[in-house]
Amino acid sequence: MDFSSLSAALLKEERKRLRLNQAEIAGKCGVSREIWGRYERGAAVPGGEVLKALADLGADVQYILTGVNRAAPHDLTADELELLELFRTASLARKMEAVRVLSGGPSTPSPDSSPPPKKAPSVSRAKAASGNAGKQSGKGAKQVFHGPVGQAVEGGITNHQGVTFNVGNGKSKE
Repeated sequence: MDFSSLSAALLKEERKRLRLNQAEIAGKCGVSREIWGRYERGAAVPGGEVLKALADLGADVQYILTGVNRAAPHDLTADELELLELFRTASLARKMEAVRVLSGGPSTPSPDSSPPPKKAPSVSRAKAASGNAGKQSGKGAKQVFHGPVGQAVEGGITNHQGVTFNVGNGKSKE
């Protein structure tokens, strides 16, 4: 099998993994359905712009080009792989629901319930010193922590004290 036919087969595999038909993925990548069909048959090779668009859609471009899937866990069962694939393609709301159910929480959260945090959230010194640590502003507002999955803020929370929230890689937002 030469590079073109290997890449073509992997390109088709990634398209199917993303649950897109040829017309949908072609449109999202800025090419015609006919050109996309040529890519999947190995009659044409997608350029850098198409590969970038594929990566933005969640395709594993390294896998398409090399055939090496470094992200694939090798010790998972077929059921676990299917669950992982469904989780990766789910919306944030569905992911949160799945984590809630699998961690033994209620399957449908009530307005006043949230799963217990896996690790206590850190509170900045400025917030703790101001006496506002853990206080909320806004009717029905709450902050829900989901451990390594992420966090979500529900309700109308107003930042009256100019508190800085550090999220992610050290950049701050007010």
